[in-house]
Amino acid sequence: MAFFAPSDLVRKADPFPVCLVGVPLVLPGPNTAVRGELDRWIGQARLVPKVMGEFDDSGLMKAFAQANKCCFPAPAILSKEIVARYEVEELGRVSSVREAFWLIGTERRVSHPATRNVLDTARSGLFDFQ
Repeated sequence: MAFFAPSDLVRKADPFPVCLVGVPLVLPGPNTAVRGELDRWIGQARLVPKVMGEFDDSGLMKAFAQANKCCFPAPAILSKEIVARYEVEELGRVSSVREAFWLIGTERRVSHPATRNVLDTARSGLFDFQ
């Protein structure tokens, strides 16, 4: 997981994660899978975030953060796309917070080309595959 913020919100002098102190932050909603891990990490880092909103939809969360000059977490693997699309900077990464993606099917053999592509990409090392 990585944290992103608009350039003018970033305090360059403070290292990550100290730079998150006092900065407006939006988070995934409490019912999302990654929120518990984020809350645990925030507690362990002894941060007191200034939470401006909670969103179950990640696209809406990013758009709100961009419009309202807030920091937000998102999968680090999407960093280049997020930086380009939302005009933000990556503040830092948290390796202990991970988002899980599941591919569940009923067939023993994967025959659909899109599903096969997702599995091949995962197995190639782009994602941690278990």
